[in-house]
Amino acid sequence: MEEFTLRQGDVIAKISNLRYRPDEGFQEDNTWHVDEASIAGESDKKLTNGSASLEYGGKKFPITVSVFEVDIPQDDEDEDDEFPNPVCEIEIGYTEGVKQLAKSLGLLRVR
Repeated sequence: MEEFTLRQGDVIAKISNLRYRPDEGFQEDNTWHVDEASIAGESDKKLTNGSASLEYGGKKFPITVSVFEVDIPQDDEDEDDEFPNPVCEIEIGYTEGVKQLAKSLGLLRVR
C-alpha cells in the first residue's frame, strides 16, 4: 500500500484508504446535477478543517482538509484497513484541482 503523510501544524498523520472519486453526473426531477470530484481517506491522528501538506514520493502538495467524521467506533473496524482504528475521515482539496492531485498521487491512471 502507498504511504501518504499529512502534516497539519505540529500534527503528522499517516493517511490510509486514499481514494479518488471523479465528477459524476445524475438526473433528478428533470434537472441535471453534478457531484464534484473528490479525494478522501482515513487518518491515524485527529485533524482539523484547514490547510495542510500531503507528502508522497518525495513531493509536498499544499492541500486543504475537511474532516467529516471523527472518532470512528471500534465496532466499525475493517481488518483490511491499513489502520485498524482510524481516528477521522477526511476529504482533501487542492487548488489545481483534485483530478490533477489524483494523477500526481497515482490514484488516477493517465491515458
